Amino acid sequence: MPIHLNKYLGLGLMLLGIMAIPGCSPDESRKPQPKLGKLLIKIENHIDGKALELDTLRYKNTLNTAYAVERLQYYISNIALRGGTCGDFTALDDYHLISHLNDPNLGNPEYKDVEILLEVPVGCYEEFKFGIGVDKARNEEGPYTGDLDFSWNMNWTWSGDYIFMKLEGSFINNKGIVDNYVFHIGSSDYYSEQSLFPSEPLDITEGETTTLVLYANLNRFFDGVYPIDLNENRTSMSKSELAQSIAKNYAHMFSLIKE
Repeated sequence: MPIHLNKYLGLGLMLLGIMAIPGCSPDESRKPQPKLGKLLIKIENHIDGKALELDTLRYKNTLNTAYAVERLQYYISNIALRGGTCGDFTALDDYHLISHLNDPNLGNPEYKDVEILLEVPVGCYEEFKFGIGVDKARNEEGPYTGDLDFSWNMNWTWSGDYIFMKLEGSFINNKGIVDNYVFHIGSSDYYSEQSLFPSEPLDITEGETTTLVLYANLNRFFDGVYPIDLNENRTSMSKSELAQSIAKNYAHMFSLIKE
């Protein structure tokens, strides 16, 4: 066999041997992993500073209408932290159903998911972002698991679309009679993303827990932007101008402090 042919044959065999050696591809497990701390988000529902209690006509909105809450449910989703030069963080598969109700069909969960615990890379963060409702992609394509499972009764059976906010209860109408209100608000058009800024940066430290309190003032549901008179508008269960106004209202009901 000619010498130059032996040369090329030997080179080819050497390359095949190199390709056959195990472990030559990058090993993801050997990459340095980020150091993690914990972020605990406590959600507190209140009405102008008064803790929310069910089934009591003790609250008044800005139109001086006395009302009670029997059911409150809403979705918080897509939590993210922004830190500029300190880095950013976005939680994955992040959909949380917040419930304040007493329903035997749901095991009487007067409170559900009033605390959210996340593992977050160590760093400092200046902005807290979250969605109210369920984003369009997840609303239309699923998967419908966890807090998005249809067993929670937070979707319309005729369309499958999620209800982002449920508020039900009673009020004293302008004739002095106790009446009922029912608001089920949901549509991909009403999904909104909010940004809140804690009074001081969030320093996430390895192995430690940082706590934020996310306050939800339900009176903003009735007057965040547009005043809602229960004597005139006490029901909304489909996409409408009223539903859109209410969605803009409750987008303003959240505030944030570092505990």
